[in-house]
Amino acid sequence: MVRRVLARALQAMGVGETVERGSMRIHRYRDHYVVWDLTHAGQRGKKVRRLSLLPKMTSQKADEMLQNWDKTLQHMESFDQVLRLFRDIQQDFPDDFTIDVQELRGIDVMPAGTGPIKTKTPFVEIEASPRDFTISDLIDTDNRPKCIPVSKGGQKSIAAFYRWVQDHGADIPHMHYRDILEALRSEGIQYHDYCAMD
Repeated sequence: MVRRVLARALQAMGVGETVERGSMRIHRYRDHYVVWDLTHAGQRGKKVRRLSLLPKMTSQKADEMLQNWDKTLQHMESFDQVLRLFRDIQQDFPDDFTIDVQELRGIDVMPAGTGPIKTKTPFVEIEASPRDFTISDLIDTDNRPKCIPVSKGGQKSIAAFYRWVQDHGADIPHMHYRDILEALRSEGIQYHDYCAMD
């Protein structure tokens, strides 16, 4: 079992795939990799470092380089380890690839282990992330009621709703749209309710 899990974890990353290892997130684009340091992800007033690695060569050689990077990146555990290694490599091969390091606002980067949640039942459809949410009533097709965060000061409620969805995954399939809104009111989670047909 452990061997099967390790083998799957170290398979080559496909284009568009994202993995999390240690304190970092790695995403494979068609022609480059991006690595985030998740130490301060999701935190207001903090910064998150993002590293882009882009080959500068012809497509066949670039593909070989990306495959080699894949193997290397999947054995790394921290952003600093990745940055040190690729800066060392770049000293020996300065014309092969570029390294671009940027700082993003921590609040704009999803913390490790979090991602969008999509739930669809016969009654509602819910899309939630640490940055936004939407609840759609699937029963009232004439008015198509929807619920979204309030426009001012809704960030706390977005985070609270995201946690609420995680904690109530077993209850949601039995709840109608109005049941969910009532539960949110009782939790003090602010929202804006409107009819999408208006």
